[in-house]
Amino acid sequence: MTGIEEELTVAPKAQYDLDSRPNITDDTVNEIKNSIIFQYNWEELLQSGPVALSCIGSCFIACTSKGSDHIQLDPPEGKEFQHIKYKALNANLMDSANYGCEAFLKAERNMVFVQQASGSVSKAVADVEKILMNEQAVNTQLASRLILIKKAADKCYNNVKEIDEKFDRWLRHCMELHAVCMQTQSSNAERLVATEMDMAVAQKTVDSQKSEVDKTRERTQTFGKQMEVATEAFKRASDKYPSGWEIIGQQFVGSLSETGLALIGLAVKTLTFGSIDMSRNRAHGEEYAPPNRPTLSTPKPTESPRVGDPANHYISKSIPYFEQLDVILTKGKDGGVNWEDASGQDGRADQSSYLVKSLLQSEFDDFRKVATRLDPSQTLLNAFAVALKIAMAINEIVEKSAKINRSFPKANSQEVKDWQQQWRPVYSSVQKLSATAHSQLGTAASGPPIMAGTEDPATTIGKTRTLSVAQASLDAAKHRLDTTQKHLSATQDLYLKSSQAMIEQQNKLSQIQADIKRLSMTTADLNEVKRILIRAIELIAQMKSQISNLCRFFGAIGATVDAVVMYNVQPFIDDITATTNDSTAGQSSITGYHYNDLTRTMIYQAVVTIKAYFSVFADIAGMWSQLCIEDIKPGLELVDKMSLSGENEEQQLKMDELQNWTQKARDHITQVAAKKRAEIIDQLGVRIKNIEATTKMLPSAPAVEAAIEEGRQVVIQAGEDEITHNAAASPLERSSIKT
Repeated sequence: MTGIEEELTVAPKAQYDLDSRPNITDDTVNEIKNSIIFQYNWEELLQSGPVALSCIGSCFIACTSKGSDHIQLDPPEGKEFQHIKYKALNANLMDSANYGCEAFLKAERNMVFVQQASGSVSKAVADVEKILMNEQAVNTQLASRLILIKKAADKCYNNVKEIDEKFDRWLRHCMELHAVCMQTQSSNAERLVATEMDMAVAQKTVDSQKSEVDKTRERTQTFGKQMEVATEAFKRASDKYPSGWEIIGQQFVGSLSETGLALIGLAVKTLTFGSIDMSRNRAHGEEYAPPNRPTLSTPKPTESPRVGDPANHYISKSIPYFEQLDVILTKGKDGGVNWEDASGQDGRADQSSYLVKSLLQSEFDDFRKVATRLDPSQTLLNAFAVALKIAMAINEIVEKSAKINRSFPKANSQEVKDWQQQWRPVYSSVQKLSATAHSQLGTAASGPPIMAGTEDPATTIGKTRTLSVAQASLDAAKHRLDTTQKHLSATQDLYLKSSQAMIEQQNKLSQIQADIKRLSMTTADLNEVKRILIRAIELIAQMKSQISNLCRFFGAIGATVDAVVMYNVQPFIDDITATTNDSTAGQSSITGYHYNDLTRTMIYQAVVTIKAYFSVFADIAGMWSQLCIEDIKPGLELVDKMSLSGENEEQQLKMDELQNWTQKARDHITQVAAKKRAEIIDQLGVRIKNIEATTKMLPSAPAVEAAIEEGRQVVIQAGEDEITHNAAASPLERSSIKT
């Protein structure tokens, strides 16, 4: 058995085992979760909680302060207070502390529901998988199961919105109280801090303008158009795959499926976060801003890959054709063109050169209608242009040789050398683009396979009639395994990076905690009260950012489910109904896969993606509920005791007790978080090692492996930039270092 024959036995089997492994759905959910979890980290919410409770205690202490009990506050001239009720500073500090307690109590009650709702979503997803394989059940049960997911999300949204409203009221009250105190007395340095604080808080504010409805509709329609393009590509290609091309056809259908998975992930992310325009948000209490505040720029991340660029979706379904052309161009005798396969034996239907040219042309014609003027669209447009130029040249020689018995150019001919010289950088660029697209945050390293009967790899290989097709399928299997490993490795790297960022946040919280301890005294004056309020605002805004993420997500799930029902489920039901009513109605198919197999798979991938995102945010609620009993509730009880008036000495003792509890609670949360992070890192490590064992046996070509690694680095850099940007934009970072 030759080397290539042995690899042709091992590679498809390895890919088949990867696609058919037990618990593949759970693996897919975890891969998506792990690739985005650093963006929505529950630690940010929980780590700030005990320190925020300590800040509430400081407000109660300040209420009894002899240094501020005489201070009266006035609203701006000709205006009234919006959120504070009294002129007396101490009375307002009492209100602020009470609002904080109410926010924590609401979170304690409502987070439990969100955690429970995740279980109903998991069950609904499992039901969808069974229903999709039963055409009789599709008509009556499929849409209803998706509606259950939507209802669960709506209920979660209502519960989290109630929490958000409580924290928002607390934040608005603190910001107005601080602004009025600033109006009473402030220095230039304090105004600088206030500006930074306002800007940081503004970045965490949800834009709730009515235009969001129109934007959601627009994004839903965009998703629908992209899905239609993917499904139309299946129908158009269904009559172009001759016998012997089964394995390439299967790869094409698989790539269309991956396109659908990526589009669903992009839809969820866009509907959740794409509508936020931070430049329009105003900080609460802005009308109380002192005059002549300095203008400071908001830190921005470096440019990240344009995940919404259509090239990221088109490359997935076009890559099999680029790989086929590479084999024809470079895997012939002496490293030249494989003219035997390019010319075929049974006329045009068997000519690899003609088929590849035709399929590339179809993809190019579609893509240039939607391509942007920026990268990666321009990179892919250039790749299509060069690939078509070479494919047409090869096909032209094949056509002429059939008529005049012309000999084919050899490997050392200038013609072939020129083609290969033009091709090498282009092929590396498409492999890099493919690796980048497949490694995007929120995607699965190896998603669910096509939901249809899968043929044994040995049988499929046995049907392959040309060496170039077999070689292309082998290369594709190698590349996919390599990309899967790189995707998981990138996820692991970013998770480690985010863990480091959390350590830095812990250090900031320690600084704030120390400052609160110093300020928490029964002789606090107006300056110290202002600093307490700044610390409170920082902490509330930090926590509220994660609560707002929950709101945005659960609010967007309804739109996502509606889009899936409209553009995936309903067409699927219509097609099944049509074929049931008319037994003679034919379905588009590619090498044994029917059109309904593709749409069925896309629907399942949609609910798996929703489940993955749902579980990320349910984890936030779950960890809050789990740690609330040990690390939040005791603090609330201590704070509640401080709300009762007492002697100064007694209040100071209570504050000291609260400070000791704060440190113990933070230490426990840190231990739990470290254990959870270790579990995720170990889980990723096991998956990487399992795939690595196969990739070592089936390495990609050095140039392709380097291109795939470059794609991985693009994603890592984008993720690191986002981590750095989010840390720099954090309310804890932007003002605490200046006070």
